[in-house]
Amino acid sequence: MYKRGLVKYLLQSEEKICYRLSEKRKPVKFGGKEATRLFYGLIITIGFIAAISLLHSWRKQKTWHGVVIEILDKPADRIDGLDFKDYVEIVYESDAGKRGKFRIFRKKFEAKYPNLKVGDHLRKYPGEVFPRKDF
Repeated sequence: MYKRGLVKYLLQSEEKICYRLSEKRKPVKFGGKEATRLFYGLIITIGFIAAISLLHSWRKQKTWHGVVIEILDKPADRIDGLDFKDYVEIVYESDAGKRGKFRIFRKKFEAKYPNLKVGDHLRKYPGEVFPRKDF
């Protein structure tokens, strides 16, 4: 008795599922406030991505030659148990007399500039993110 009832229940469930899958679904209406919000969100997202891309390409195309003035060791902020990477901030003065700075993670600094000291010359070439040490 129990098996017959279970088989009957499964067959009825299968028929309901097949019926639900075969019935035509109504198209979802899209318009009004939802479309406007989506449009504005899309425009803001595209604008943000374009601004970040332009800033990055502008930084890469920048070129300068300068002398290291200061090397600052910046420990990472530790907030609620989250550890962020330590970084180094290098302050330089370009040949044009302008001061600038750039940040680099400690591990990259140790690998790229193993013996960088105050007074060393750096040159930033177009297309590169970080400057090279001039010898």
